[in-house]
Parts: sequence; C-alpha cells; structure tokens
Amino acid sequence: MDHSLVEKRFLKARATYEDHAIVQKLLAQDLCFKLKGVKEQSSILEIGCGTGLFTNLLLDLKPSHLVLNDLSSELCVEALKKVSIKAPTLECKILAGNMDLIAFKGQFDLICANAALQWSVNLEALLKKLKAHLLPGGKIAFTTFLPGTLQELTKAGSKGLDYVSRDCILSYCQNLGFKVLLDEKEEVLAFKDARCALKHLSLTGVSAIKRKVWTKGDLKQLMHNLQVQSPLANKVLLTFKTLSVIATLQE
Repeated sequence: MDHSLVEKRFLKARATYEDHAIVQKLLAQDLCFKLKGVKEQSSILEIGCGTGLFTNLLLDLKPSHLVLNDLSSELCVEALKKVSIKAPTLECKILAGNMDLIAFKGQFDLICANAALQWSVNLEALLKKLKAHLLPGGKIAFTTFLPGTLQELTKAGSKGLDYVSRDCILSYCQNLGFKVLLDEKEEVLAFKDARCALKHLSLTGVSAIKRKVWTKGDLKQLMHNLQVQSPLANKVLLTFKTLSVIATLQE
C-alpha cells in the first residue's frame, strides 16, 4: 500500500469528506451510541481521526484527555480545531504518523477508530500494540469494512483493499484476551450512473491505494462495466459491508 498516496487522497478530499462520507458518518454515530456507557472523564486515543467527524462525536463522552492520531499531521490539526470549538478546555494532543509504525505513548481508558483500521497492513499486530496502552478494564472500539465492500468495483476490474474478515478480527481480539461485541451490517448506496459512483469515492478520499496510470480508455471501460453489471436499470450500486467492534480488556 502506498501510504503517501493514501494521505494525498484524503488531504485532497478534506473539504468534501464530511458531506459525502455517508457510510462513515453512520458508522461513527452508531459507534458513539454504543459507547454511551463509557464513564466520563476517560482518557481517549483516537486512531485515524481524519477531519474530525468522529472526534466531534467523541467529545459528547466528556473525556478528560484526548490524543488524536492520523497519518496526516494536517488532518490532525483540522480535527483539533473541532475540539477547540466544542471543548476549549479539554487537554488534547496530536500524535501524527502511520498507525502501524508509530510508537504510541501513555495509557488510555478507550482507544477507538472509525473507518480507519482497514488501512492497517497488519491488524493483528496493531491490536496487540494498542492493547499495551490500555488501562485495566479499558476498551478498543472501532468500525471497519469487511470483504465484499465495493465488490462492484472489484467485479468491474478495479483492485481495492484486502479487507480482513469478521472471523479473523474476532480471533485476533479473543486471542489477546478481550471480551468482544460485534455488530455486522451492510449499506448499499445507489448512484444515477458510474461516473457519480466514482466521484463519490473520490470526494471521500478512498479512490486509490497504489499508483496506477489510468488511461481514458481504462476509465471508460471501468465505468461501462459498472453500468452493465448493475442489477438496477439506470442505477449503479456500491456495497459497504461493515463491522463495529467493542473489545473490553478483562481485568
């Protein structure tokens, strides 16, 4: 995976992300609802904060301390701006860097991520690393995407992420000694044509994971394939298979 390209795509989409990230927004709202029981004045680490869509909701949990991580330092600053507006007295720090490589510091009651951990190149190792930064009884809570996400693009000839399966994620968490709650869902978005579907992905920053020169002919063929394989007349579908995970460290 070309992380510099991933960062570039998300930076390009930062002005449009929150208006178009329909599924990511639903996931964020649902995960925050599931976390309503988390005690106030908790210390929280957010992985992959992006523009601060999920960060803004996390503030409703009234944390005592918040650390924001993202691959992009510029996006960390953007998320921090939301914190300074909504919770100006909250102690909030930035720790920018690749989640798989960065050395996290401190101990937390809650480590969370919304629609971010699918970008990890080794989710099992990442979860093990994050566990070491949990306080007794702490939680790792995250949403991610499962195999079958954007299956329409795969069938049409575009290579995407290799998503980790539900069973593998459950196994990773259980092997680390977590008590695990899972919630699997499917969201299908409909667009008037293939161009609109691809534009949606571009506006949310998820249009590429590796550098490839797309010719006009390649793009035309991809859009044609998307259009003709659609089960609905005059519509192009994009499927998102999602999973929310709340893994509690047993004391």
